[in-house]
Amino acid sequence: MRSSLLLVSAVLLAPNALAVAAPDAPAPAPHPAGKMPPALPPSCALTGEVLVSEVSRTLVATPKGNKAPPTFATRVFVSGGWDRTDTDADGKQAKVKGCLGAADLTKLHRSLDGLPWTTTPNPATCDALSATVTDVIQKDKVVWTVEMCPAKLLDAKSEAGLAAANAVLDAARKTGKP
Repeated sequence: MRSSLLLVSAVLLAPNALAVAAPDAPAPAPHPAGKMPPALPPSCALTGEVLVSEVSRTLVATPKGNKAPPTFATRVFVSGGWDRTDTDADGKQAKVKGCLGAADLTKLHRSLDGLPWTTTPNPATCDALSATVTDVIQKDKVVWTVEMCPAKLLDAKSEAGLAAANAVLDAARKTGKP
């Protein structure tokens, strides 16, 4: 349906090439309120400001004896570092981490910068219920929820930005090194 909105889930299956900032790199300029911080050469730190994250969550209660669907949580930091925790149906967790290269990090920042994240009612109706949904989060706020039958549609600019971000992340995954 809107597979391009699964922003980070595909990229975090394989680590990416490590790029490190030069030791004499200038300090970043402050960014205006409401704007994304400037893209920096990646340090791959898994701390600090989160550029974007996704959290999948289960919506459907499972009958006794049945297992909950697998879920994941992903964070991409402004440093270029990312981590992902997958939780399987038995509750076991697998954690992976990696780093985006400087060019990919810059493209990701540009893809997500200034998106309005506005929605309109979906004229289509659907009775299907998603077992899980994925929340796309920026600046500690859920900006979009990926679900099977959304009640709302995302604005074209935000959808295009997410698609562009997805392209960056897919390319990074394919060219990344373990």
